[in-house]
Amino acid sequence: MDVAAVENHRTLNSNPVRARGRTRDKLALPRLSKLEFGNGAPSTRATQDLWVGRFNAFREFTLKKALTDPFSGDDILRFFDSIISKIRPTNRGKRGPGVEWLTSAFKILSAYGIFTYPKSSGYELTNRDGLRLHTFLDDAVKDGRLTKGLWHRSVWLNYMTLTRIGRSWLQYHHTNGSLNWDITLSRWLSVVLVASLGCRVGDAARSALWTGDQYMLYEHIDLLLDDRNEPRLENLRARISIEYQKGFKDTRNERLECFVSPIDDPCHPYMCLITLLLIHSLRHGLVRGSNITDVLRHASGAPDGKVECLYPHRPILTAFRSDEKAQKNFCALDARASSSQVADSIKKMGITANILTRVHIHATRLGHAQDVAHQPHAVDGSGFVTDTGSFNRGATEAYVGAPTREFWNERATNRYESRWAPKFSDQSAEELIKGRVSDEEIRKWQQQNEPLLDDRNSQKARQRAMYNIRQDRHQIFLETAKPSTSSRHKAEVPVGVMAEKSASQVNVLANKVTSVGEPSEQSPPEDPHSNVLQIDPRLLLDDDDDDILDTMHVDEAKAATLQSCVLLQDQGQTEHDFDNIEALAAEELLLQAQDFDPVTSSSITNVYSFISTYTKINILKKTSFAQHWGPYHKGSVSFEQSIRPYCVTGNTRDDPTPLLYHCQATPGCAYESARKQPVVGHEKICNVDSVAKAAAARDHPCPCQGCSSSFRTVKELQWHLDDMHHFDPKPCPHGCEAGKLYTSASTYRRHLSNKHSGRWPTSCRFPAGTETKLYDNPGTLRIHLIHHHGLDTTEKRKPYLPETAARYKTWKPTPCPIDACPDQRTFSEKRYLRLHLISKEGYGMD
Repeated sequence: MDVAAVENHRTLNSNPVRARGRTRDKLALPRLSKLEFGNGAPSTRATQDLWVGRFNAFREFTLKKALTDPFSGDDILRFFDSIISKIRPTNRGKRGPGVEWLTSAFKILSAYGIFTYPKSSGYELTNRDGLRLHTFLDDAVKDGRLTKGLWHRSVWLNYMTLTRIGRSWLQYHHTNGSLNWDITLSRWLSVVLVASLGCRVGDAARSALWTGDQYMLYEHIDLLLDDRNEPRLENLRARISIEYQKGFKDTRNERLECFVSPIDDPCHPYMCLITLLLIHSLRHGLVRGSNITDVLRHASGAPDGKVECLYPHRPILTAFRSDEKAQKNFCALDARASSSQVADSIKKMGITANILTRVHIHATRLGHAQDVAHQPHAVDGSGFVTDTGSFNRGATEAYVGAPTREFWNERATNRYESRWAPKFSDQSAEELIKGRVSDEEIRKWQQQNEPLLDDRNSQKARQRAMYNIRQDRHQIFLETAKPSTSSRHKAEVPVGVMAEKSASQVNVLANKVTSVGEPSEQSPPEDPHSNVLQIDPRLLLDDDDDDILDTMHVDEAKAATLQSCVLLQDQGQTEHDFDNIEALAAEELLLQAQDFDPVTSSSITNVYSFISTYTKINILKKTSFAQHWGPYHKGSVSFEQSIRPYCVTGNTRDDPTPLLYHCQATPGCAYESARKQPVVGHEKICNVDSVAKAAAARDHPCPCQGCSSSFRTVKELQWHLDDMHHFDPKPCPHGCEAGKLYTSASTYRRHLSNKHSGRWPTSCRFPAGTETKLYDNPGTLRIHLIHHHGLDTTEKRKPYLPETAARYKTWKPTPCPIDACPDQRTFSEKRYLRLHLISKEGYGMD
């Protein structure tokens, strides 16, 4: 006999223990009495609370009934009849709410009545109430108060449709610039992740109203090498666990597992989920290794063959944040993305791709089902076939494990194209939708949609009007744009080459400034031999690979140049020169991919080049960055004092460079700028004569070390020297913008004129103007006068600019007033003397 067990039994049944148990039971009764109606996910409970709150308010204030009394089916019908006219559908153009909307509400209110009122109170909804509801809904549909069925047609975004959307997305940002390539690539990663798994967006990102960690983390993804003796990209396999699927977010061990391999497709490397995960991780220093070869080498040395993730508890899909002071957008690596962020991403991609249909993230799940349904019949990767009998007996994944089929790779191989797939247009949706919205358009929209609005000129009212106007423009585009007549999926060049008009020489082959780089402290130095993977494949082939040469057409001159560069590297060429060679080789390689047959030719090297390009690209389209980049690029100011607050650097990213805009008005014009507005102004006056004059010999180069500027005349050179090189950087003497240094005399003078001359800020002085907005400088006021009042010349705008001080209105040629000044020139213009005094003698504005 177990004495200890007997003693334990006596203790549990002793009077003090039973007394404490009865006390706890009594305390539980108040908790039970406080139970409130509702169950399910947070969004479901929010919907239930909303309907119950609306209904109770209607019963109390309209029907004048006590909430303690049970309601009837007629009360619900009277409530529905009242609320139909008060609810505005979210879908544009929809006449009224949907029938299913009220059917769902009826179920919620019926369950609420059962939960709240006991049977003894007399509460009961009968079959008669249900029949009356159906009759009410049918009459409301016939009267046009309700709609029936799906308002929008279903859209299937299958693999081949996504390839076109993804290519347009990346190419758009190569051509038009990106505020931050981290965000551009992260947006595309989020879409490919959801599409490749065929899951709901809430399975990867956190669903609305959830407050815990119900989202996908890096610990849910295992990247493993199949063969640790061959650390190559094609040997990687991804096992992805969906831990928080819909309906099971708070249920333990109800996960779905998916398997993915690298996609060896030279035309669509951007569709490979593993590639995108590695690019994102390398740019942010999330894995061990400083490049793809280093990552694979570390994985081959690991006991389990896994790619080592340094931050497994970080979300895969990160939130985007902005620093308003520095005007910098960035990925907040510790903050999870919401499902609405992913939904917004694919909407943006639909616009850049000029797709002629509504685009939403759930369409990728429908596309997954469509692709899988049209797969050729094949044996399941797990070797297990479930029939009805085995399913009923419980022989499911819980018994045999997850299926190992790689559905994303099968979809990529099959390339199913539906004849009813969404069409694309050659017209630009971006230009139409994001074009400037005039004041007249805003006033017209407000009169039609918000006639009773009091403050129509408030910022919120104008922003609301502009948003809806652009939505209307998008609808017009979908209805009127003509489909493209070209082939739906013609042979494509893999994305990765800088667009010719973006920032060609500066962005691809710029001299690197070592002070900008911020190498990751967690990653070891890059393997110098890993760069061989980015060399043109023609230089790496053995004599036995002649058959592969037949599938490629590489310019012989370029191949010879690359060969000579490689030989120079063997003779001790510097690392900086080799970086240029790598960029040339990667560019040449990507340009040749259209000549590959993706079925018969295997080109995993192309994926290496793709990874190399996108782990490094760091070209910014940002005015604040462009303004500070010029002085930094010329070496007149340090990195920390100039562009550091306006860009993201470090890890595998290149040194930041601005997107360059080029003049398109006249062939042969070499004018370019990191800001768009100067190029727009230049194109208005650019002609053949001005191009020829600009191309004239510049025989007066700047003698300062590190400056590549040259000038046609000594006068232009002297002005440049006084402005840029003879000027000592100095802060504002009035103490504004603490820590900021002005690196040129012109920017210093412009700041004093715009901020401390008393002329600015000022309001618009045009007689017909009604705005009270203040303009801080001549540039913003000039844009307003041009766009809003049509004053397109300097003479027309001059009467509406602030008066210039009398001492500035006249000028006579004047020498330097400083007696000891060695410069005895006579300054023909006031600005030249001003620059001379500021740069030589340290004088300020006054």
